[in-house]
Amino acid sequence: MFTFLDLLVVVALVLATMMFASIILMFVIKNDTAKRVFFYVASALSIYMSTVAIRIGLAGEFIIQMGVGFATIVAAIATIVLERKGKDSDKMFLAARVASAVTLVAAFINALIL
Repeated sequence: MFTFLDLLVVVALVLATMMFASIILMFVIKNDTAKRVFFYVASALSIYMSTVAIRIGLAGEFIIQMGVGFATIVAAIATIVLERKGKDSDKMFLAARVASAVTLVAAFINALIL
């Protein structure tokens, strides 16, 4: 029988698995289209986890957690803009992927660990 705390642990593990899988596949796969797909998945997960952190911060009045949540949302949107501006440059796409991975890890830590 699951309690709500057990369900929260399952959701956290699923999000962690999706985070690690998208980051690893974003850098390992050779196909450019698949790299872009996993880049967008990582950016979307980052935005989702940041909104979760903001909602948690609003519920408990955690100002620092909300500030970090807003900062990671801005960073995730900036990685998408960086990727779209330099869509023909491999160096810009690599920088956008690295920034997206860092933003995703920061959003995960902010939402589920802090």
